[in-house]
Amino acid sequence: MKIAVIGRRFYREGGAEKSLRTVKDNIREDIETKVFGYKRIGEDRLSNRFLPVEVHNFLRYLQALYSLRKDIKDFNPHLILCQHEMIVFNLFIDKKSVVFLRDYSRLHRTSFEGSNIFTMIINWFFSYFNRAISSKSLERADLIISNSDFLGEKYKKNYSVETVTVYPFVNLEDFKVKQTGEKILHVNPSKKKGIFTTLELARRTKHEFIVVGSCENKKIEREMRETDNLSFLGYIEDMREIYERTKIALVPSQWEEPYGRIPIETGSSGIPSIVSKKGGLPESVGTEKLVVENKVSKFQEKMKEVLKNYEDLSEESFRNSQEKKAEMQLIKLEKAIKKNIGWSIFK
Repeated sequence: MKIAVIGRRFYREGGAEKSLRTVKDNIREDIETKVFGYKRIGEDRLSNRFLPVEVHNFLRYLQALYSLRKDIKDFNPHLILCQHEMIVFNLFIDKKSVVFLRDYSRLHRTSFEGSNIFTMIINWFFSYFNRAISSKSLERADLIISNSDFLGEKYKKNYSVETVTVYPFVNLEDFKVKQTGEKILHVNPSKKKGIFTTLELARRTKHEFIVVGSCENKKIEREMRETDNLSFLGYIEDMREIYERTKIALVPSQWEEPYGRIPIETGSSGIPSIVSKKGGLPESVGTEKLVVENKVSKFQEKMKEVLKNYEDLSEESFRNSQEKKAEMQLIKLEKAIKKNIGWSIFK
């Protein structure tokens, strides 16, 4: 038996790629498994300097898909596991397929940056192309996995498809610490991740805050560095170093995140995460006790409440992480594949 695992970019793994990698790593050793993905833009052989960059990038994208199609057909898998725009391959290759929905990319157009006429034309085409291809690919799939009930409902509303929820795979041992600290944590200092909420909370309270993650916005970085009780640490490779210093994590997102990994990571050490009532974030904490309206005052009130009932909410956060850890999600995925396709593929 052969399985093709098809992802967007394994040269720079985000949460979606890590989850797909976890699936691949847990497939039985007697099954021949091969990973397919395209290289970063600029590494292929297309190099016409006279084309506008938007057209150039679009042609490279098409070239990558064409090349991958040939490679996958040559491999001749029995089962395809795919996500993002790679779900198109279940149309090109007539095999059983499992489609993973990780974000909104199949709901909205795939866009190329820029504001000139070339970008506008390409994005118009992609808007139509994305919708048509996504509809056919989802209809063709033998099983559709969404990474939250919230996201599954979005796709059901837009494409009239049924999905099975399997939360993103979080290996708790990669984040668990023996002892925690007293800091208030914020991960990813961007506007959509609610950094301005955290900055205002730091100004209003005497707590010590730490913020981690890359920051490309100079204004935000300057504000963080000018806030006396907040330390900006930049990108951190091993988050255990941070969780050892953390009492509470804040996830004050301004947008509807499909899901949140931070509450599962922190929960492995009994660290409660307070999340905004946005998208799939409430699912990630597993209790309304840690969900608030997206207002600074509400977060401030909830922080006081969590500190007052810390032991109970710490235990609840730990239990939630155990229920949603990677091993439990793999069991759910195994059952779904067995039920819908009839095969058992995991160790």
